[in-house]
Amino acid sequence: MESDRATLSTLAADPLLAAIPLPYHAVFHPHGFPARIESNSPAVLEAAHASWSGLPRRFSTPPVVLRIVVSPSRNETLPPAPTFRAQRHLFHLIADAANYACCDLDAGFGAAWLAGSTILAPEYLRYYFLEAMALTLVEARHLLSLHAACVARHGCGLLLCGDSSAGKSSLAFACALDGFTYISDDCASLVRACSTRSVIGSPHLIRFRDTAATLFPELAAHTPRRRANGDLSIELHTAGLPNIATAHESPIDAIILLDRSPHHPSPAALHPISLEEARPYLCPIPWPPELSITREREQTFSRLRGAAVYRLLYRDLASAVASLNQLVSAPR
Repeated sequence: MESDRATLSTLAADPLLAAIPLPYHAVFHPHGFPARIESNSPAVLEAAHASWSGLPRRFSTPPVVLRIVVSPSRNETLPPAPTFRAQRHLFHLIADAANYACCDLDAGFGAAWLAGSTILAPEYLRYYFLEAMALTLVEARHLLSLHAACVARHGCGLLLCGDSSAGKSSLAFACALDGFTYISDDCASLVRACSTRSVIGSPHLIRFRDTAATLFPELAAHTPRRRANGDLSIELHTAGLPNIATAHESPIDAIILLDRSPHHPSPAALHPISLEEARPYLCPIPWPPELSITREREQTFSRLRGAAVYRLLYRDLASAVASLNQLVSAPR
């Protein structure tokens, strides 16, 4: 490959590869924020296009920048999943000696060095490097991301949080089928520069476990795909679901901690709880406390204190949707 020869010739004069030409570049908009991707391989831009093509720019901020340097080296097998580590403002992703990255969270800049064979696996490239780096930088600069689905009805927005088996995506989809507006299935974000209790989401996609067809027979026609992390999932693009209303943003009036069990009685029941009980589910991964944005992130989280917080005890989706319908229909 021509890019391989260029890399090899550069090594002699520039052993750190600090000045290697990166002629392929484009700007994409994860979560609506600009992210400039630069590389010496067109395959990197093709992967970025698969992740973020068609997402509009919604915020006029300077772009975060990712430089992805691809070397001529080849591995016979795909590298392992990266290990993630952080100290202060430096966030590291390390798969092996030929595939690693570092992001400066304060500067909004990240660089990765990948083996030529790695970019031949676009799902791995997107999941573990492109998306991990870009979304981490965008969050560090602009967002407080919450591990929650989001739906809305009658002007009332609900965050649905819980552990990985609580059924966030399934309940969000069941609500959408019932007439709720769908905003996100597992991540909703507060924009730190805003002062409102509104979140942004990714309403273009819904992702389910591979067993979701047992709950939604209409999913049986969709073949589960194995993601880069090994999980089987069913992905639906909401553009192909004309009966589902979507929105990129919603105010948050209530936070619902999902507690699903076949042993719970029916109908579903909502019980008031404190925001601190829900917080470990909303923000499960702590960031380095020395970050300059730590206080700003804490101030952003405090906006949620004006929302009602409940634990939803349920065993079936129909009963849970009915309970949420009663909540959004109640006088406020």
